[in-house]
Amino acid sequence: MKQAFIATCCLLLGAGCVNLDAPPDLTRYFIMNGPNWSESQGGFAVEVTSVRLEPHLAGPRMVVRSSDNEMSFSDLNRWAGPLDANIQTVLNGYLAVSPIGTISNRPAGNTRLFVSVNVYRFEGHLPDRATLAASWSVRDSSGQTLVQRRSEHTVSGFGGSDYEQLAKLLEQTVSMLADEIASAI
Repeated sequence: MKQAFIATCCLLLGAGCVNLDAPPDLTRYFIMNGPNWSESQGGFAVEVTSVRLEPHLAGPRMVVRSSDNEMSFSDLNRWAGPLDANIQTVLNGYLAVSPIGTISNRPAGNTRLFVSVNVYRFEGHLPDRATLAASWSVRDSSGQTLVQRRSEHTVSGFGGSDYEQLAKLLEQTVSMLADEIASAI
């Protein structure tokens, strides 16, 4: 009986030493901001109307390739919202501040062009790169395709573990794609 009493006391004392708080959430969330284009004048001459992602890119986890055939999905480093919508917003922002951005900057004042983008790579690539690979097309208001291309933009500086830097570099690739689209129009 004495041993049972001692065991019970030890269990009660030990239970008081257990931390029942949840462990801290180490997840980091990232978003691309793009340029401040809220002050652009007039309507848009060119607008990205859709961005489609390959299924493996559509989730919130950031993707890093270690080889052509192997990739990892970070559980701790995630996009803060839907990546397709973020790319579309940032791409529209870069196009809005480009020389072709607003109707007032285009010779044919009421021309509207629509861009569709299919992204099949938007990821880090070990040891040091960030890559955007996509196909895209530009249509006029009647739906006629004016330009259709495939693009790949790669920048260095990821370092393999700095996901904030990876988000910045991927935004840079979106800017490069906007420049390419603007040059093609």
